[in-house]
Amino acid sequence: MVREDYVLRIDRAHRLRRIWTGSKDRRAPGVRALFALLIVAAVAVLAIACTDDDAAPAPEPVATEAPQPTATATATPEPTPEPASLSDDDLTRAFVTSAIEYYDEHGLDATVEFYKSEAGIESGRTLILVDATEYVLLVYRAIPALQGQYVGPDSSFTTLAHFTELATEEGAWSVTRGINPETKQEEPRRALVVLHDGLVFASSHSALVQDVAESVKEYVSRAIAKYEAAGLDAVISHYNSRDSLEGQ
Repeated sequence: MVREDYVLRIDRAHRLRRIWTGSKDRRAPGVRALFALLIVAAVAVLAIACTDDDAAPAPEPVATEAPQPTATATATPEPTPEPASLSDDDLTRAFVTSAIEYYDEHGLDATVEFYKSEAGIESGRTLILVDATEYVLLVYRAIPALQGQYVGPDSSFTTLAHFTELATEEGAWSVTRGINPETKQEEPRRALVVLHDGLVFASSHSALVQDVAESVKEYVSRAIAKYEAAGLDAVISHYNSRDSLEGQ
C-alpha cells in the first residue's frame, strides 16, 4: 500500500510538472512578443527625442527693402525749328504754280470761271490769264471789262503786251504798275509771268516794300533796253507818258 501510494504521488507530481511545463511553453511566445514590442516602442521614442534635439531651428526670414528704381535723366528734345517764312516772291510763284496745276486738272473753261470769281483771290493775288497765240485777255479781275480784249503788240495795253513778250516756261519777273485787289488803288506791283501750254499765267504782289535800289536798277535797265531797241525819240515819248510809271 505504501509503495502504491508513493507511486501514485510520483505519478501525480509528474503530471503536474507536465501541465506546468506545457502551460509555460504555451505562454512563452506571447510574452516574448510583448517584450519585443516594448523594446521597439522604446527605441522609437528615443529616436524621436534625438531627432527633435538635433534639428536646427529654421532661420527667420530677413526683411529686405524693395530695390528703388534708378532715376534716369530724360533727354530734352531739341525744339523743332520753325520753317522759314515765305517771301512775297515765293508766295506769288506758288500762286501761279497752283493756277497752272488747276488748269492741267480742270481745263481752260473751268480755270477761267474759277479765277474770275472771288474764290480765285489768295493773299492779295489775282490771276492774269492771256492767250499767247491770239493775245486775248481771258482773266483780269482788276478791270473785268477788259476781259476778251486784244492785248498784243500795237495795242493800248502795253503792260499786258509786255507780259506776253516776257513770259517763259521757267517764269520771268517784272515790276509794273497795277491795281491792288484789296485797296483798289494803283501801285507798283512785282509780277511773275509764266508761259504754259500756249497761255500766259501771271500774278503780282505789292512792290511798295521792295528794295528801292533793286527796283530802280530794273527800271533803268528797261529804259536802256528800250532806247537800244527803239531809239531816243521813242524813249522820250514813252517816258513822258503814263505808261512809264513803273517801279518805285
